[in-house]
Amino acid sequence: MTYYTATIYNSSGHKITILPFIYGIVNSTDTIKLNEGDSFLLAEGIFDGDVLNPGFVSNRFNGPVDSTLVLFDNQYKMMHYTYVPDSLKGNYYLYDNPRNLWNSTISYEFTRIKDKNDNYTNVHKYIFTEQDYLDARE
Repeated sequence: MTYYTATIYNSSGHKITILPFIYGIVNSTDTIKLNEGDSFLLAEGIFDGDVLNPGFVSNRFNGPVDSTLVLFDNQYKMMHYTYVPDSLKGNYYLYDNPRNLWNSTISYEFTRIKDKNDNYTNVHKYIFTEQDYLDARE
């Protein structure tokens, strides 16, 4: 078996609010707020077998995430899409962008940690940076 974690870190130098849309609606209980230096555990769990590649399942939200609005300093917006919408406007990262919050295979720093009992934990880290803030300001 392989344990996994996925954590979001705010190293952007700015306050971040993450608003996930589930079936087109944001529930207040799903909102994530991160001050500079904060982190948030997005997922943790266990996969059967020895999983060598990045990937995780987040049960943090009550349904599938359509898209996510990341708001910097309550002012600058960046959308993270899991699917391409009918129309695109404003600042956004499509799913295949390496900065998309939901693409666990390319957007997260990935390491495997082996413990003394030969069990592995796959650790995924997504780090918001100053560049993310600058992209949202464009």
